[in-house]
Amino acid sequence: MMNVVREIFPGRLQGRMERALQIIEDAQEIRVRVYAPIMVRSRGKEYFITESGQVTNRRNPADNMLPRDLEDIVYHICRSSLYAYEEEIRRGYLTIEGGYRVGLTGQAVLDSAGTIKTIKNISFLNIRIAHEVVGAAQPVLKQLYMNGNLKNTLVISPPGYGKTTLLRDLIREISNGNCYGNGLHCCVIDERSEVAGSFRGVPQLDVGVRTDVMDGCPKALGMMMVIRSMAPQVIAIDELGTMEDIHALFSVIRSGCQIFATIHGDDIYDLKEKSFLREVIREKVFERYIVIRKDYKFVVYDQEFQKIY
Repeated sequence: MMNVVREIFPGRLQGRMERALQIIEDAQEIRVRVYAPIMVRSRGKEYFITESGQVTNRRNPADNMLPRDLEDIVYHICRSSLYAYEEEIRRGYLTIEGGYRVGLTGQAVLDSAGTIKTIKNISFLNIRIAHEVVGAAQPVLKQLYMNGNLKNTLVISPPGYGKTTLLRDLIREISNGNCYGNGLHCCVIDERSEVAGSFRGVPQLDVGVRTDVMDGCPKALGMMMVIRSMAPQVIAIDELGTMEDIHALFSVIRSGCQIFATIHGDDIYDLKEKSFLREVIREKVFERYIVIRKDYKFVVYDQEFQKIY
């Protein structure tokens, strides 16, 4: 954890954050906003960080971050060369060594076509702390195989309850092989560098020995690319969200690949409210559904929405 602090925060802020993160266990997210105190989220709770590095539930204007603080953080992450990170800034996030991702927003600069050229006056940062939990998939792994054959699986959870962490460990297990099935060649379409945490194209997190990663690529485009180029047996994507994703997903199924994906939702019934999933549900594309409840426990359903675990 202290390594990520040094990678992200310049010298005068390092001490503050190191003291705070020694108090807060399992930090998941650090929010830095102009004219607001630094906020850390951990285990469903949020904490403000004071100027001296203390942890509190109360906001004090004296602890507010100033525009120059945000500017210094961004320059520190980019090694004082914003130009070298121009493409990542345009996409709205920076990925740093270790697999950590820094989302950023501010003032969008548009080109003549109306697309985002860059972001300036960066005033808000969302630092996502990558949690690699080896063994996270063990409670549900058995339910995803039948006679050694892997089942298409969708992971459902509210934001921040570990669906990406679970997906990462599932892919690691599937790739390496386990007591339920042999190792399979996997491709991760990691649009926002959250599953494999790639830095300069190299995964920083363990996604298995037979796994290839397409980093920073839109999901639908990436799925079609790897089908043609990498001959995967399993394709993994994080956060289904568009009809383009669904069309590509059906192409994956027709190619003979297995699919592992995640989606935001509170429970299995949420899926029926998502119009873009209607055909997926009707065609019974997914043979297993894993729901991560708000108490962090797993529930597994089959393609008929019958509870099996």
